[in-house]
Amino acid sequence: MYNKPLTFAATTLLLCSPVMILTSCEGEKDSAAQAPALVPEVQVTKLVTKDVPIRQEWVGTLRGTEDAEIRSQVTGYLLSKDYRDGAYVKKGQVLFQIDPRPFQATLDQAQGRLEQYEATLKKYKLDVERYPAGENRLRQPQAAGRRPAAGPGNGSRHRHGKGPGR
Repeated sequence: MYNKPLTFAATTLLLCSPVMILTSCEGEKDSAAQAPALVPEVQVTKLVTKDVPIRQEWVGTLRGTEDAEIRSQVTGYLLSKDYRDGAYVKKGQVLFQIDPRPFQATLDQAQGRLEQYEATLKKYKLDVERYPAGENRLRQPQAAGRRPAAGPGNGSRHRHGKGPGR
């Protein structure tokens, strides 16, 4: 009624257990004997009595005795800052360099308009010289006492100030 495979496994386990326990204990003894005990290294200093300054750091803002508010006279992109924070500055000293390209474009545009206006003025002066003031070329003198007949094509105007075809 005994189970032969179970009995064989139990007998093998009982016989092998002491052998395994003894070999595992021997291995630990050998490794412990081979490795020396680690001793920590400690530094020793002599005590000295002296005053130690108390130092604390604080976040703050400093203001000078004379602070000047800097306002730009024009708007634009800054190219450089030509002063050092906290340094003394003199009246008229250049503090910033502003990008000159937008200002140059505005100047070029204004000069172009000026040249256009000067050309228009020159044209009008030539027109005045070409047609003297005493000469009226729009109305030709008619026979004495006769008025020109009203009708299209002779320069007459309609009721609302608009001529024919206008």
